Amino acid sequence: MLYKLRQRVGRLVPRNTFVRGVLAMVGGTVGTQAIMIAASPILTRIYTPEMFGLAAVFVGFTAIFGTLATWRYELAIPQAENDQAAGNLALLCFALSLCLFVTTSLALLFFKVELAALFNLDAIADLLWLIPVYVLTIGISQILTYWHYRKKQFSAVAKAAVSRNAGMVVLQLIFYPFGAAALVTGQFFGQLVSIGTLLCGSAKLFRQKKDVAVIKANARRFRKYPIFSTWSGLTGGAAQQAPTLMFAALFSPVQAGLYSLAFRMVSLPGALVGSAVANVFLPHAADAYREGKLGDLLLKVHSILVPIAIPAVVVLVLLSPALFAFVFGSEWREAGSYAQWLAVMLYANFIFGPVSTSFGIMNKQDAGLLLYVSLLVASLTSIWIGATFFQDTLATIALYSIANAMLYFLALIWLHLQVGSTVVALLKPLACSFLRAIPMALPLLLVVNLTLPLWSVSILVAISIFFTFLYYLPLLKQLRQSKGDNLQEPVLP
Repeated sequence: MLYKLRQRVGRLVPRNTFVRGVLAMVGGTVGTQAIMIAASPILTRIYTPEMFGLAAVFVGFTAIFGTLATWRYELAIPQAENDQAAGNLALLCFALSLCLFVTTSLALLFFKVELAALFNLDAIADLLWLIPVYVLTIGISQILTYWHYRKKQFSAVAKAAVSRNAGMVVLQLIFYPFGAAALVTGQFFGQLVSIGTLLCGSAKLFRQKKDVAVIKANARRFRKYPIFSTWSGLTGGAAQQAPTLMFAALFSPVQAGLYSLAFRMVSLPGALVGSAVANVFLPHAADAYREGKLGDLLLKVHSILVPIAIPAVVVLVLLSPALFAFVFGSEWREAGSYAQWLAVMLYANFIFGPVSTSFGIMNKQDAGLLLYVSLLVASLTSIWIGATFFQDTLATIALYSIANAMLYFLALIWLHLQVGSTVVALLKPLACSFLRAIPMALPLLLVVNLTLPLWSVSILVAISIFFTFLYYLPLLKQLRQSKGDNLQEPVLP
């Protein structure tokens, strides 16, 4: 009986290797985010926005420096011609991570007081020494993660992500009386748990023969990663973390905390699906590029990503303030207003981010660097203008979101033009998806703008849910019917 049940479950899983990989990553990411979603209403009631802001600034620094940990050589691990070359690249990455650890430790030794004063971090000044250690763990995690990507062991990466968030949340819940310090150390503890999980499946990596000549040869071969991708990642990470850091410096840690929660919640569609697609896309895109089929893969992935997040965007734009106040507590309602604007930018990032690794695959790292420099300039400029002339956090977030969304869409168009796609091919699924989203959006518009009895609200919400189901049905059917190694384009009526 169990055998028959297993057979039936197996028939439900698509045979397409790309889709199976995405589903494995999505499954892990869903588990990861489910932990955060379940814990967030508790955490937001035992920690204040200021505490969240202090922890967000700490994470912001580690995220920015983390892009320098391995000088992006980890991206080349899936592309190496054999496991020995990949193992030597991993050793190179580890050596670079140790160098950054020493450098950041020395910098903190001399500038810790000034750093704490500039970003209002006095409450966690004694924990800033964790930044270099955390950055080192980021480098190790990246090495192990991309080794698993090379071996197409996506489920192992998913398990590590789940263990990271589980460890982080457990520590933050147990030690909440310590305030922001518990939030910070929880992040660090979760990273250690994740590394431990990844190490369990990495024995073959450590058995690879180490050869200085091979390390030098691969360092030269993939030199465009440190020359261009490192700075692309640094500027991209700085652009993403700039609001948190600048809100803490120009406004207060409270505004930084409100923003960090809004950003995290609005990022869920990207975290659930976009990152999973990106991680599976990389090794498949490398094969497609060698076969001259990257353009087809890009279009097919685009036509899948475009419709996925639109229902979430509709809900966020229409209902965020009320949802945030209900789920996280009344003091977080302002974060819901931030989320309404952030939804615009993060939707653009959702459909661009997963395919952004194509810059490296196509040896267009210089174009990727230009994009991320532009994003950083746009982020810094828009936030400075909002803080200086409007002196209002919401207006600042609106400027920031619109400027970045425009750049993401322009970059997406440029990327597809490089592989022979047309603007019409990109806009068609976008237009179709928005038209199909109208029936699910109209009932919610009535709920938001009219004062209605509870029974009317219930009926309108039920209607919206029904049309959401109809919206996703064609995409689900097409993914289920995908067979073989070619990812078929979803049918968009």
